[in-house]
Amino acid sequence: MQKRNSFFYKLLMTHIIIFLVPVIIGMFAYGKLEKVIYTNATHTNQALVNQYRERIDSRIKDVQQFATSITINPTIQNIILLSKRGTENEEYLAYSLFLELAKYRSSNPLIESYYIHLAATDSIVSNSFKTQTEPFYRIQLQQPPGEYDHWRKKLFDAHYYQTFLPAEHRSSGVNYVTFAQTMPVSSRNQGDATLVLDIAANKMLDDVEATDVRDGMRLYVLNKDNEVIINTNTEHPFNMTLLENMKDGSNTFRMRGEGGEEIITYEISQQTGWKYLAIKPTVQFMAPVTKIKNMALIALLLCMLIGIPISYIAAKRNYSPLSNLIGLIRNRRREGEVSGNEWDLVQFSLEESIAEESRLRSKLHMQFPVMRSSFISRLLKGQIDFESFDDSTLEFAGIRFHSNTFAVVLIDIEDVDVAHHAERQWAHHRFIVANIMNDALLEHGLLGYSVEMSRERIGVLVNGGPDATLATLKEKLKVMLADFMALLQQRFAIQLTVAVSDHCVGIERINKGYIEALRTIDFKLVRGSCTLLFFDELGETESSFYYPIEFEAQIIAGVKLANFESISELLEQVYRMNFQSNALSPERGKWLMYNMVSTLLKSLHSMNTDYKEVFPNEEDPELRLGPHGTIREMFEDIKSMYQGVCDHFKLEKSERGEQLQLQVTAYIHEHVYDVMLGLVSISDHFGLSPQYISKLFKMQTGETITECIAKIRIEEAKRLLIGTDLPVMDISLKLGYSTDIGLTRIFKKHEGVTPGKYRTMHT
Repeated sequence: MQKRNSFFYKLLMTHIIIFLVPVIIGMFAYGKLEKVIYTNATHTNQALVNQYRERIDSRIKDVQQFATSITINPTIQNIILLSKRGTENEEYLAYSLFLELAKYRSSNPLIESYYIHLAATDSIVSNSFKTQTEPFYRIQLQQPPGEYDHWRKKLFDAHYYQTFLPAEHRSSGVNYVTFAQTMPVSSRNQGDATLVLDIAANKMLDDVEATDVRDGMRLYVLNKDNEVIINTNTEHPFNMTLLENMKDGSNTFRMRGEGGEEIITYEISQQTGWKYLAIKPTVQFMAPVTKIKNMALIALLLCMLIGIPISYIAAKRNYSPLSNLIGLIRNRRREGEVSGNEWDLVQFSLEESIAEESRLRSKLHMQFPVMRSSFISRLLKGQIDFESFDDSTLEFAGIRFHSNTFAVVLIDIEDVDVAHHAERQWAHHRFIVANIMNDALLEHGLLGYSVEMSRERIGVLVNGGPDATLATLKEKLKVMLADFMALLQQRFAIQLTVAVSDHCVGIERINKGYIEALRTIDFKLVRGSCTLLFFDELGETESSFYYPIEFEAQIIAGVKLANFESISELLEQVYRMNFQSNALSPERGKWLMYNMVSTLLKSLHSMNTDYKEVFPNEEDPELRLGPHGTIREMFEDIKSMYQGVCDHFKLEKSERGEQLQLQVTAYIHEHVYDVMLGLVSISDHFGLSPQYISKLFKMQTGETITECIAKIRIEEAKRLLIGTDLPVMDISLKLGYSTDIGLTRIFKKHEGVTPGKYRTMHT
């Protein structure tokens, strides 16, 4: 019964909640009201404490200024010094000090009296009398004799600097706060005299108590040592556990006291370090709110007593139609197939139907891009059976053409940075290129279908508009593709090589266009990458390249003479004669490059020299040329091979090896402080390749240039360590090391000790 009617109970609870909404809103409003009242009380207490602190801090500052004016008085300082020496009459000095103190009149109402205790004579001098310490304590202060020693030791046998001592209760019935200042101020221990100011604690609260302390509020003032200086209600001593909840700065917190919950507001003076606290019982301002709260609870109880029966009747009437629907659904479901209430059963049935429809649509939709890409790829490669081809084939693949005019575009992504990235980066670039290409075609009234041919290549089948002709299609593609390549370069830093086939009429000729586009894209080897190539602009290509035997003989002779200048001029002449008109095909261009390499190998063979002897760390020449993307890059690498061979033979035949070694050594000594000093900078200076000059230097000295630089810098470091006071870090930077770690490592390797140890051993 409970399972069958579970939704009924939810419906019942809904009606009950509707009845309770007004009461809940009222309770929420009460909570907000209570928070507002607490906030206002907190702000009031905070303002009071802040006002309280500002008043007392201002008066304390006056006290400190008054004391400072006395302590820096040169006459008073001189009298204290003479009293310490004992060279003058004691009575005369006391009278002089009395006259000097009489000149001061404090406008601060807090200061009751002030006097100076002279340590040498153990006497007290104020602006109105002079006496010894013991009579002053007994007669003037009217304090009990038994505490004299404690009072004297506490006040006069310690060092003070603008110190406020805890309040003490005197026989006059007044609490006094004592201010003490050791004189002279520069003394670090017990001074020659002590300036004492008596401050009436009750006067600190005169105007505060009269206007602010009411409704059971208590005010406390504590010094830096958490000793109570002021308490407005002596019946409630300060609870020291409050200090555990206090932090630096202004704050407020609640705490339960003897009479109930209380709000504690405090501030810590930045001037004196004193703590100012205001404690107010919450009952003083929460009584009206508590009354409203009780009324709200009574209203809640009444609503529940009246609303529950009414809610039951309304829920029963609304549940009847749903009960009939549930009976129909249960007849089509197995027992236990769906857990939950009746509404869960209805929801499950609807969701199941919708999900099944969605799955079918999703599977069909997901196959469309795959089917279309596969169809476009087979159409480009000529793998379509045109005998059974009709419009229904295109419709099934989700393809439609506006006209019978087509062109094939192949796009190679030439972004070198992407070449070593993950497959996800390649997919990201292909996605960008394909989508922008399709959008650009639509903007120019053309239709395009893109397909991924390889990791870095995208094929696009372009279909002209309804009124397209061969001439207009070509012109549109020229403008569109130029803008397209510029956009990809500027916006996404993606460099492209784009090849466009000749324009064809008829679907069956699309494969011919694809073959033309493949032929055209290969010409980037000759024309260079990041170019826009059109098949009809390639023209006729030469059937052979120009590389006469006379040129080869001259190049071999130049190698034997190690004359790279003449070799370079001959190679450039061959390159211009073959590629200046762009008439040589990519295949024949590669053959020409490999013929130039063959000439290089012939030259080495004629001089009984192996390629690996000249280039021990390089790949074989045919493998070395493989990664280059253009003929020009291959040509420049071939020239560098010839230069390396010429430098090698120069090294073997040169008679100035020893002279060059001396020049290099002198150059290192001259530029030992140069941060950029190294093999590259030295080779640039002498106009030789790094390999050549490095090999020559090692043949002459048995060590590399890098080792020679390190050795000379070590000697210079030793000179600086002994002859100067420069730190090791400065010496390291001066000698071209970025940190002292590099110098220390090399220095210890050569000398066996660190630079610091070396300096200690030789100074």
